Amino acid sequence: MNWLTNVFVLTNPRLKSWVNNNLTNMLTVSTDFANKKSLKRNTMKRHKTIIPLSHDHHVMLKMAQGVKKNFIKTELGTSTISNKVKHVIHVYNTELLPHFNHEETLLFPLAMGKDAELDILINEIVEEHDQIGEAISKIEEGNQEQNLDVLGFLLESHIRKEERIVFSKIEEILGDDLNIIEGQIYAVTDSCGI
Repeated sequence: MNWLTNVFVLTNPRLKSWVNNNLTNMLTVSTDFANKKSLKRNTMKRHKTIIPLSHDHHVMLKMAQGVKKNFIKTELGTSTISNKVKHVIHVYNTELLPHFNHEETLLFPLAMGKDAELDILINEIVEEHDQIGEAISKIEEGNQEQNLDVLGFLLESHIRKEERIVFSKIEEILGDDLNIIEGQIYAVTDSCGI
């Protein structure tokens, strides 16, 4: 609509009434939709103590996608194998290891011993941290493209398991006890170069 149409609508009583009624209906529908959407979003909300880890996961998931063979949807995905290797090794040393440290020294000790199933899951996650380290070593040794691909899939499945299963279980079992470590865990990733 141009300004002339706006003036005409606002000066014509019948059109003004129609516009007001329809705008009210549209705003009501829009508000209802937004409320339903926000209700759905709230069910997935993380405990404030775990949010920094989830932020890291989001960034690391992008990196995992970028190092997979034939994945070109990111800047990292279009990089040379050599650049991917340099990037992955740098990120492992500067971001992944500190991230693993937060989980293994702060979050997991708080959760261990509270639930047998959770203890098993945490032990599996710690083993996966070691497997990711081994995958990094294999990348440095050779057959880089295939090993980057393996790392991408390993990292992706690890992150999804933590986000969908382990963190949800920790929140369910610990609840507000997570406040004990509030402020001690922080996001170690910024952009992951992507």
